[in-house]
Amino acid sequence: MPVGLIFTADGVITGTPTGPFTGSITFTATDQANATASRTLLLTIIAPDAGTLTLTGLTAQIAPATQATVAATLAKPAPADLTGRLAIQFLPDTPGRDDSTLVFVPANSRTIAFSISKGSTTARFALAPTLQAGTSAGLITVTATVDSSPSSLATSITRVVALAPVITAAHIIAHDAYTLTLQLDGYSTTASVSNAHFTFTGLATQSDFNINVTAIFNAWYSSQAANSQCGNFQYKQNFNFTGDTTNLSSLNATLTNSIGPSAPYTIPVTK
Repeated sequence: MPVGLIFTADGVITGTPTGPFTGSITFTATDQANATASRTLLLTIIAPDAGTLTLTGLTAQIAPATQATVAATLAKPAPADLTGRLAIQFLPDTPGRDDSTLVFVPANSRTIAFSISKGSTTARFALAPTLQAGTSAGLITVTATVDSSPSSLATSITRVVALAPVITAAHIIAHDAYTLTLQLDGYSTTASVSNAHFTFTGLATQSDFNINVTAIFNAWYSSQAANSQCGNFQYKQNFNFTGDTTNLSSLNATLTNSIGPSAPYTIPVTK
């Protein structure tokens, strides 16, 4: 018998089922001569519809590489113990560029299960339903569904917008009197960077460089290695100077894509 139902000595099925059920039940009757007769009946128990489900926690836009916590609630108390799930879908602005860093954390998955206790309206999660946005521009759709309750479906949409590049870190890898090698870490939500501008403080000559980096970044973002990095990049640039750089004290770096220039990033030069 399904959990919550009993078959009484009077031949009555009674009780309250705890959840949906589809299966068969076989009844056997035995008379005083030990003759038997059996019959199998199909039984389907359909859970009451849970009603309207609502998702909250997302705004129209989400900044790249930031987080938002999602909540799911029913409009009325659950008629029974319910289960369901949240799922993430991503439509990138650049076709074919999915963002592997777009997941629920700490589950590190694009789906996460929840439960709603009978009489409650709030979805409970074993792990917090925190959405981790990636670094690729595109449309994020979060869908919540309740098992065996077709009308209990909710969606919430947010967007990682296309922005100017962001430089998150910079490192001088090598430096002597006439050469310098710089590495910039960051991301571009458009999966492109067209220009790199560098200014060097303390140099009498060769203090300003404008470099067309379109081909370099196109090669990176079209590579197989970039597929798991989303909009992230590591960009190395070598500089050769004709004069001594002993007095070099700092340098500024700016990267530009189709949206505009990044905020300048200042890198001190230690002697």
